Amino acid sequence: SSRAHLLNPRTRHCLPSRSIRRRIPPGAASMSSSSRPHIAGLYEVCIGVQSQAQHDEVCAFYALQGYTKACEGQLGAADAKDLYGVDSALHSTRLGHQDADHGLVRVFLWDKPTGPGLGLSPLKTLGARWTASLTADVTNVANHALIAQRLQASSREPQQVFLEPQWGTIYHPSDGLKPFERPLIGVREMVLLRPLTRHVFFQRFGYTVPEYGKVADSSMLRTSQATHFGLVVQAESNEAVIAFYSGVLGLLKAREDKDDEPTTYQGSEDAATVIWGLRPGERHWCIDFDDPRSSAEDYRLARSGRLKIARFEPPAATSGSGGDADSVLLRPGMHLTNPGNLGMSLYTYRSADLDALRSRVIDGGGTDVTDAMPNEFGEESFSFKSPDGYAWNILRC
Repeated sequence: SSRAHLLNPRTRHCLPSRSIRRRIPPGAASMSSSSRPHIAGLYEVCIGVQSQAQHDEVCAFYALQGYTKACEGQLGAADAKDLYGVDSALHSTRLGHQDADHGLVRVFLWDKPTGPGLGLSPLKTLGARWTASLTADVTNVANHALIAQRLQASSREPQQVFLEPQWGTIYHPSDGLKPFERPLIGVREMVLLRPLTRHVFFQRFGYTVPEYGKVADSSMLRTSQATHFGLVVQAESNEAVIAFYSGVLGLLKAREDKDDEPTTYQGSEDAATVIWGLRPGERHWCIDFDDPRSSAEDYRLARSGRLKIARFEPPAATSGSGGDADSVLLRPGMHLTNPGNLGMSLYTYRSADLDALRSRVIDGGGTDVTDAMPNEFGEESFSFKSPDGYAWNILRC
């Protein structure tokens, strides 16, 4: 099958390289089908590097999580500019994870990168990106991060940001939590920011979600493919966010924090407060968008490949409310999060009907929409920016 071919670690190119420069006119080779989802779960996170040494470092780190090399491809500067808006030759490596068809990694080796990327910027940055993965042993991952941090303590420049695993309760019984009397249902999750990659690792306790992450037990870190991908936007309400990602792209809105239920500062022992670095007076709302085959009603039927958007209010929305308007200012980072930058700089989706989705993006407020054209693997795709400023690429299934 074509998917098995793409995930074969011995495959040099996903498709013959001679197809790379052939432009595909809009409307050609449509695969529309009413029985197939309009869009699948998040396919890849793309990570920019500027040297072979950085490329090998990123691939080695993901190998610890169970990823293996799937295929390689390249584009000349002119083609990379047409598709990704970057005037630089490009060599890419796709990393697969067991039999996963989502949550993969693509390493962009740019001849001439355009920016330094997000680096160690906190999650609470406008334009931030990160991925989350399930692990069978979050303490194991934390041990590695802790020892690495100690060994790098004398380094002039920090090489990572590590937040130790935090407990988050998933289910609150009506009669309260009963430690040592009945099981606790929740997660421990940690944050590990590295110069080129940005991670949340989580371990479940007391519950399972069969289709939400498949752990590679033989890997050193015992982790799954990326289960969800994060963004940070600034908007006055959830409506505009939902209108594009659900209404235009066709994703399933799986969860939404209501207007009167934001995540707020809850003190130094609260997991969300620590992970987000919230200060008194700050708040945000989370909206989750899933593969349409997922479920918004039964968490046991949820599928990984989730897009998790954290929405903060613009400063003007809180001025005059008795709080400190400056407290909700986000660090600017949108210019550091798009292709050409180092680090996590693009997410990709796959669609069964690329032409129809491209038209929806144009009509729905997308900008910088490219023609559909072969990418570095010979796969038909197009790029665009969503109304919030993030760059995207969508491939044909």
